[in-house]
Amino acid sequence: MHRKIAEKFSSQWIKVKFYEKEPHLGGVTRPKNIRFCEAVNLAITQPVILNKDSLSCESAKYVFGWREKFDTRLLDDCRGKSKINDKNLKSLLSSIPRFKKPFSHIGLNTDGEPDLLMSFVAPQDMMRIIKVYNNHNGKNVEVSLNSMMGICGNIAVKTYLQEKINISFGCSDSRKFADMRRDTLAVGIPRKLFKVFAG
Repeated sequence: MHRKIAEKFSSQWIKVKFYEKEPHLGGVTRPKNIRFCEAVNLAITQPVILNKDSLSCESAKYVFGWREKFDTRLLDDCRGKSKINDKNLKSLLSSIPRFKKPFSHIGLNTDGEPDLLMSFVAPQDMMRIIKVYNNHNGKNVEVSLNSMMGICGNIAVKTYLQEKINISFGCSDSRKFADMRRDTLAVGIPRKLFKVFAG
């Protein structure tokens, strides 16, 4: 399924799997002190397993449920990056989906069927993805955009929780650390729609 979607839309797709317990997998990289978006880029060349101790990014820890809401470290980190006043910052953070019950581990391009696929695609390819979605259910792709937690929150977590296509223009970190090019945007496809896009 993953390969069919990759062939159809000519992009590098990353499989994302959320684990309740630590998976016992061989041949995977277990990086330390890494951003989630940076790990997504790493997963292009090797399967990756992450847990709460792997991540250096406070934003990713927050959306994956490994930080309390409005934790001081999170607010300090976001305040420094976004330059948004505290009232608006807290409002934005409240609107970003997050796991209330965290998973134990996250797999990127690990074996088995993923929970979602994500990719960085050109606008033309995004149009083709939207066209398939429109033809499938006769509905528009509805999006809600902001400039924070572009890959971890607005693609990985949001796609999993809402079980629908999600789009993001990324954030300052993902543009830098995930090698997200200026002519691309991020897209997430949930498992329940794999057959729609592979067909």
